[in-house]
Amino acid sequence: MATIRNTTGSLFGMVSQTANTVTSAVNALSDGIDILQSHIESAKVDQRDQQVVHRKTYRDQLIHDASMEVADRNMEAVKYIAQSADHAAQYQSASSMFKDCFLEV
Repeated sequence: MATIRNTTGSLFGMVSQTANTVTSAVNALSDGIDILQSHIESAKVDQRDQQVVHRKTYRDQLIHDASMEVADRNMEAVKYIAQSADHAAQYQSASSMFKDCFLEV
């Protein structure tokens, strides 16, 4: 009888220990999910903030970049034309030829 009691007590102890282990594992998993959720929420806020700044600065940056490209091209043309009267005449001729192409379209 004592052996049955001891065995039953050990069995209940083992079941209790297993239940505690499972509970600890579930709690750890839940904590991990909470941490992951916090990181996701933080990333969403960061993304939203980046979009606000992007919308605010995009057009200014686009205009700046395009203006710099046009200014550089214009300066290149000025330098080319300034080399000689022949360079200026050839540039004007080529420029007119290409502009005329778009009149035909």
